[in-house]
Amino acid sequence: MAERARIAPAWLATVVLVTLNLRPFLTAVGPLTPAIQAHTGLSLQALAWLTLLPMALMGAGTWLAPAVLHRVGARSTLALALTLLALGCALRLVPAWLIATAALCGVGVALVQGVLPGLIKLHTPRHVAPMMGVYSAALMGGGALGAQLSPLALQWGMDWSGALALWSQPVLAAL
Repeated sequence: MAERARIAPAWLATVVLVTLNLRPFLTAVGPLTPAIQAHTGLSLQALAWLTLLPMALMGAGTWLAPAVLHRVGARSTLALALTLLALGCALRLVPAWLIATAALCGVGVALVQGVLPGLIKLHTPRHVAPMMGVYSAALMGGGALGAQLSPLALQWGMDWSGALALWSQPVLAAL
């Protein structure tokens, strides 16, 4: 009887920690929109760029991820991606850079999304389906956390920019 290959706990934790961070920066914006708009005076059309720009960059930037992976390797690509994401979230403390932070986050996520599924297939070839299930669940779970915890941060006394910048902390933990 052949022994089943096991999924290394460290690899599973890496996939979950990295993937949980790919959506909160997007989903936190919606519930905080009234506070952001009241402070910045941005129109709803301008605020839409906080989600539109990263989504566009995530789509287009994913095509560039294999080239970055080939040039600097998997670990460096993921480190670069998470650094861009953490920086983008942290810089949300500076309202004037809000749209630029959306771009940083979008590029960071594009790199992860262009590389991590391939790494999952490479590192766990006998468990692709369950690992992609974990990836998808963590992606959705991170989005839910962003939407749920960001408004609570306002109730806990943070301002909107602090509630958005808060999402740099779990990214740093994943690094």
